[in-house]
Amino acid sequence: MRTLTILALGLSLLLCACGGSQPEAPEPAAATRGAPADSAAPEATPPPIGDVQVSIVPLAPAGIAGADLVREYTRMFYAGELEALVQKFSPEMREDILPLDKLRALREELRNQYGEEVQVLGEDAKTRDDYRAFARFARFSKNNDVLQLQWILRPDDSVAGFKVMPAKKPQPR
Repeated sequence: MRTLTILALGLSLLLCACGGSQPEAPEPAAATRGAPADSAAPEATPPPIGDVQVSIVPLAPAGIAGADLVREYTRMFYAGELEALVQKFSPEMREDILPLDKLRALREELRNQYGEEVQVLGEDAKTRDDYRAFARFARFSKNNDVLQLQWILRPDDSVAGFKVMPAKKPQPR
């Protein structure tokens, strides 16, 4: 299976600085560990998909500014509002790394290979200095694999990185 990947030039450096790797799919029951009994977080954990187990986590990473922007950017990507979305990119992203034609090709490849997003399993966020990394874990209509959409925001909220890839299997701690 071909992996859909578009990387910003500094994406790997930022992720390395954020803790050594890209955000991983959350461990089972991570959302409810230590949560009060009346918490709104669902208790059910979906079954494994392939070798990836993903638990449902809160859809608002606590204390990380930009989560709503990333959700809007994701909506724009899915809706095909690519001309407007590319204007949210940093100059390097827009001109060199992921110009409009490559963004269109990425969206078409995602739609052809995976279909439409049908279920959001969770989100994750990390920060380093003023940069923020966001990951969205989701299932799609044409394939049972869990995909991770990853966004990197600069301090000015412009997009410094965006990629779509299969979710990583959580590593034992």
